[in-house]
Amino acid sequence: MFRDVEDVYGFRIDGELERVEDELDAGATLTLYRIVREAVTNAVPLSGAGEAVVTLRTAKGRVSATIRDEGRGFEWTEGEAMDSDGHIGLTGMHERAAHVGGTVAVRSAPGEGTTIQASVPVNNPDWTDERGNER
Repeated sequence: MFRDVEDVYGFRIDGELERVEDELDAGATLTLYRIVREAVTNAVPLSGAGEAVVTLRTAKGRVSATIRDEGRGFEWTEGEAMDSDGHIGLTGMHERAAHVGGTVAVRSAPGEGTTIQASVPVNNPDWTDERGNER
């Protein structure tokens, strides 16, 4: 995905990716991928920057992806209604993460860039949904 974004849009993504082997189930892996893709796809036209850094780390039973650009940023207060002011992509990120027991945090301010951090739990065979089905 990173190469495609650079080839098509000229937007460089530096990846600092820790190897994560068998730590996430298929649903959590797809969720984290889609959140990163959405964040990068938003950064290309909206940040005004020419690059972003994506970091993937494992710690304390969670896998976290951080997407950071040094672009124009936007007015944001954590906890505000995500679908206000056209932040529909952020709503989707939060909903996807919540579906697998994860979280998304957004930090942004005009002129200060944007950081999005998504975190999902590693495989846990005891973790089940509200119906008792393994996720």
